[in-house]
Amino acid sequence: MLETPQERVKLLKAGIDGKTIEKLYISYNDFKIIHSPILIEQVPVNIKQNNRGKNNRGTKMRRSRLEIIIDILEAGKEGINKTSIVYKANLNFKLAREYLDLLQEQGLIENRLNIYITTVDGKCFLDKAKSVSKIERRGGGLAPHLW
Repeated sequence: MLETPQERVKLLKAGIDGKTIEKLYISYNDFKIIHSPILIEQVPVNIKQNNRGKNNRGTKMRRSRLEIIIDILEAGKEGINKTSIVYKANLNFKLAREYLDLLQEQGLIENRLNIYITTVDGKCFLDKAKSVSKIERRGGGLAPHLW
């Protein structure tokens, strides 16, 4: 059931909302969903700012936690110390520590003698996260890609 876009369109025309159809699609196809709140929250970005602490449009720049995680995992591909992560991912030390702890708990990055290295799982996650980030930047949602 729900294998073709036409079947899902029929459900939409019958008045069933997209979220319900998506849940049905996921359950009928035995997909396992991992809920990760790390993809949602926005955090401040330290970018080149004018003398008032704002960008050229007058607003603070922000990036998603996913973008920060991508930056950290990308930096850790070849092995890197915490100070270099702070600079490459444009973070302060407190945020870097929080993200590194989170990524270590998830098994996406390892600390070997104060050198952080992205794990094999971390590299797989990085590839998928980059795809999601591209979709986010285009303003598209994830649901159409399930169809």
